[in-house]
Amino acid sequence: MSWLRERWIAERTARSVPIATQLALARDYQVAGWHLEKGRPQAQRAREVLIHTKDGECSRDFSRADRKPSRAAITMPTLAEVQQQAGKENPEIRAALETVKAAGHDVTVARAGYLPSLGLDYWYGIDAPNFGVNSPTKVNGQSFSNLGSSASATLNIPIWNWGATQSRVKQAEFRRTQTQRELSLTQRKLLAEIQSLYAEADTALNELAGLGRSAELAAESLRLTILRYKGGEATVLEVVDAQTANAQSNAAYQDGAVRYRVALANLQTLTGVLTTP
Repeated sequence: MSWLRERWIAERTARSVPIATQLALARDYQVAGWHLEKGRPQAQRAREVLIHTKDGECSRDFSRADRKPSRAAITMPTLAEVQQQAGKENPEIRAALETVKAAGHDVTVARAGYLPSLGLDYWYGIDAPNFGVNSPTKVNGQSFSNLGSSASATLNIPIWNWGATQSRVKQAEFRRTQTQRELSLTQRKLLAEIQSLYAEADTALNELAGLGRSAELAAESLRLTILRYKGGEATVLEVVDAQTANAQSNAAYQDGAVRYRVALANLQTLTGVLTTP
């Protein structure tokens, strides 16, 4: 940083800015540069630790360019894909579909009351006044077994039951119609929420692309300003202004990235499948 201070001392007499202001700006610039130089080894060590995590399985390059992906690197599923996935995986839709199926089965059970029913019964046991396998009374010196069995069949043909079966069928049909309408309402609400959140995520993505471009231009402007300063064509104030613009552009880009990821996560909650943005 010695070259910066020497150049600034050579220029301060040619500027109309007060000396106290120039000294404060130069001091702040030197302190910021010192913190930047001090933090670079720690950042490098942190990147090396992350790169060698899990016995070398993680080999991602944690560079500055990795935090500013281009529009082509960030992709979003189409609206049709989101709607199709939500129709299959959304918990509310799946619950409503199962409710409709259960109501349909209730209608089938209620209509079964119009059909004849057949019942079969079978009994096996002791058929005697005394408790025992054989009868204690003997005839001609022989005892008889008390064990016996019987069976019966019952056929019920519904003819008239005061409209009870018809009432049960109507109630089951009403419940089925209600569940179908609830399913339709849930689908319409889901479609509206998907369209709203998808538009929000797409807007955030477009904004993120513009913020990324602005951050790249600010970084390039800072580089060119430093080169002009080294060549004697720029002042230290222009360098400070370029650094401030670069920092603000980076902060705006990070805020835009957070908004995009939040919007995408809200959209994915409707599909029932969460993925890394």
